[in-house]
Amino acid sequence: MKSQARRWLYWLVGLVGATLLSAAAEAAVMHDSALSWRTLKGVHFMVHYADGNEAQAREVMAIAERVHERLSPVFNWQPVGPTEIVLSDEYDLSNGAATFFPADRVFLWLVPPDDLNTLEEHAGWLETVIEHEYTHILHLDKARGAPRVLRSVFGRMPLLFPNAYEPLWVIEGLAVHQETDRSRGIGRGQSSMFDMYMRMEVEGGMKSLNQASLQIDTWPAGVVPYLYGVQFYDYLAAQYGADKPAKWVNQHSGWIPIACFVAPCDSIGMRRTTGGKSLGQVWDGFTADRKTHYGEQLSTIRNRGEHAGERLSHDGYMAAQARTLADGTVFYTAFDGRNRPAVMVRRPDAKESEHLADVNFGARIDAHPSAGVLVAQPERCRNALIRYDLYRIDPRDGDRKRLTECARYRHAVWSPDGNRIAAVHNADGQTRLDLLDADGKLLESAWQGTDGEVISDLDWSPDGATLVAAVWRRASRWNLEQFSLATHTWQALTRDSAIDAQPHYTQDGKGVLFSSDHGGVYNLRRLDLASGRIDTLTNVTGGAFYPAEDKSGDIYYIGYGAQGFDLYRVVPAKLATPVAVVKASVPEAPRVAPAGDGVVEDYSPWRGLWPRWWFPYLAVEAGRTEIGVTTSGADALQRHSYALTAAYDTSVHSTIGQFSYIYDRWWPIFKLSAGREDLFTRDDDDEVLRVRGEDTLQGEVVLPWLSLDSRWSLHVGAVTDRESDIQQYHDTAPRADTKDELAGVALLWETAERFPLSVSRSHGREVRLVAESSDAFSSDYTGNIYTFDWREFLALGGEHVLALRFVEGWGTDQPRPFKLGGSKGSDEAPSVLADAGLGSPFNIRRYALRGYPDGRADMQGRRAQIATVEWRFPIARLERTFITPPIGLHQLAGTVFVDSGGVWTDGSNPDERKTGAGFELNTDAAFNYWLRLDLRLGYAHGFDDGGKDEVYLHLGSSF
Repeated sequence: MKSQARRWLYWLVGLVGATLLSAAAEAAVMHDSALSWRTLKGVHFMVHYADGNEAQAREVMAIAERVHERLSPVFNWQPVGPTEIVLSDEYDLSNGAATFFPADRVFLWLVPPDDLNTLEEHAGWLETVIEHEYTHILHLDKARGAPRVLRSVFGRMPLLFPNAYEPLWVIEGLAVHQETDRSRGIGRGQSSMFDMYMRMEVEGGMKSLNQASLQIDTWPAGVVPYLYGVQFYDYLAAQYGADKPAKWVNQHSGWIPIACFVAPCDSIGMRRTTGGKSLGQVWDGFTADRKTHYGEQLSTIRNRGEHAGERLSHDGYMAAQARTLADGTVFYTAFDGRNRPAVMVRRPDAKESEHLADVNFGARIDAHPSAGVLVAQPERCRNALIRYDLYRIDPRDGDRKRLTECARYRHAVWSPDGNRIAAVHNADGQTRLDLLDADGKLLESAWQGTDGEVISDLDWSPDGATLVAAVWRRASRWNLEQFSLATHTWQALTRDSAIDAQPHYTQDGKGVLFSSDHGGVYNLRRLDLASGRIDTLTNVTGGAFYPAEDKSGDIYYIGYGAQGFDLYRVVPAKLATPVAVVKASVPEAPRVAPAGDGVVEDYSPWRGLWPRWWFPYLAVEAGRTEIGVTTSGADALQRHSYALTAAYDTSVHSTIGQFSYIYDRWWPIFKLSAGREDLFTRDDDDEVLRVRGEDTLQGEVVLPWLSLDSRWSLHVGAVTDRESDIQQYHDTAPRADTKDELAGVALLWETAERFPLSVSRSHGREVRLVAESSDAFSSDYTGNIYTFDWREFLALGGEHVLALRFVEGWGTDQPRPFKLGGSKGSDEAPSVLADAGLGSPFNIRRYALRGYPDGRADMQGRRAQIATVEWRFPIARLERTFITPPIGLHQLAGTVFVDSGGVWTDGSNPDERKTGAGFELNTDAAFNYWLRLDLRLGYAHGFDDGGKDEVYLHLGSSF
């Protein structure tokens, strides 16, 4: 095995841990350092929670134990040890997550769903999310046959979990299938929203197995695994038997994952499950069945007389929150998949919408003619918290003013006079209604919810006396209610089994417009407040949401079609409203009593840190035989994360290895890495002339300041690198020991973002200022190094990007020199590793200059300067994968580039610049369905002395 192949082995070993611990990617800030955590221990679970959430932790424990008793027999599996649940109120997002590595762990966020986002159909948020995530645990943890036997030897080695290496639709679809209870009307599998998505998939063309098996970026993007997955499992159960989903899981649980690169594991398992049908054949039957089913739905809608509006925007992807002013101005939020989410404005008589201001994902808006656009959007607080805050945007120029700091207001609406704000606050899973002044200061708390009630989509009546909202209550689910500001009480406006949402008063205040799924399709309705009559205003094939009336009586709304959501305008009809579908009369699952026998202790990370897996490490080449092990670990809160590879070279009798550690408990964060490697010098015949041992040690303290749209971090670090001879051969003369030791400080600022349909980072910049000194310690090098690195990304329209970079390094005295040349610099890491926070800004001396060989003496110096211009452009979006082997391509893109740089010793500019240019083919490749790797195949030509033609292949982008 040559040294290049050996480096790839190192990389692949680390890659497994890096990708599976990708939750640590947010600059390693996992939890708010101000929180104090406790642990509730039960029979099958351990719940870690912050002080103040013990009641919720006990409820979670009781639900989880009940879910375990129900699901464990379904999968015929029980995890070896207790599953850890991290219960957090740090994020104003409704979500959960599960992982099998390095232990069975579930992460739950307390905030319940408060909008039509596919999670709305539940009988209790914690019950649904625990059912979903614990299905993942049982599914991913299950193993039989060889994987189970090998786990008894290697522990929780990631490659011994067969079900983790299936397409995401297989994993997520199973969990949605289990969370769904049609008799009770809960879960996404029976929801009108999922029906709408699949109806439009049939209308626009269903995705093939090879496309749905990727985590695709084209619409409906992240919904695809859940949507196609649950409907496939429903079809499998209905067509072949209710026991078949679990049987298919059992079949796949016996495969060694690497075998599935050469054997069609899923298809073989499906044949055994169905009595001979391959996965492709069952998929074909599934798509034919869906086309028939939803084709009938579409025909029924059209036979009633389709009544939809004029489509005013054509961006597709995501749009929401249509709001109108009396003069006919319309505001809404939109995200086209290529640019940041934004508030858009369509002014009276304008033919196109205008960009008003960027906002964060999940923003909600209201509009007032004088007070402006009110925005409730998530923001990062104290680095680790995600909190909704209020902003005011000037409707003329888009200037933005922040009104609150970490206030947790998820919905907000102006009073008719623009002097007050009604806002919905949520903490610890409980909702509160507050009244604020126009600057966001609290005036009074008007109402406090209990038992998980949720208020969504507020609107203030034109007379200022009442508020209307969609309200979720455990007994009645989603209905419209009106809140009296005089008496601080709620009055029910609807009480039916439909989901009634997104209410908005009519201009005269006599009615309420809203969206509901009466009849199984989301259409616009009008409720007459005097009579209680509900009229249907649209009859659409997709869905109609967020109605807002203009002064003429026309209604603007957000409509859903095959390409996503857009702004529409409709002259309302007056149609009969279908009777809401009544669910079967099955009692709800009883509220669980808090588990009283659980033991509460202070949280301790140590149980989660002991190594749970190991794997042999072997590297063999001429003169080298390295034998060792690799492992890694992290506790449930990821305060401590480490990775270790240790080996012994039997040829040169040397111990080598690598250890990396991150401590993330307080602010700042501490990072440590240490390693020893043998360096071989060889002659032209590959004979070993010398072996030197290289010892490296690096410590780094990181102080981050993070927001959702920018990231600042201050790094203080020290690096030591020592080399010494171990052996010499063929009378090779000994070399003196060397040491390079330095201390440094770096300031990093990044705003650059990459969106789902982008070919690369396309908006913003990254700036690095680094100062290092070799005089702080006793080093063979002397002097200081100052590095300035600016990277700018400019969206040119569509998916085209202009990427610019300028680097200048300035050294004094005799530091380790800068080196230019080659097609990959030492600052470039494979993207998946860079995302995991494993990189460092220190001791970077080698920069790419494409078209010139690496290591030339005339391209080394104590000062360097390089500039790069790249035009990045799309070629094709493929989004297809092979099933065997599971390798695919998301998209192809091209890059045309020019590099120009030089090195020098004295003065302020290089004596000579060298220029290279060329082009690259960039592929966004998929490995095992879910692992995305940027590969670039390039050609470069150097135009000046020393230049050459160069062809190269690398992992990761150039910058």
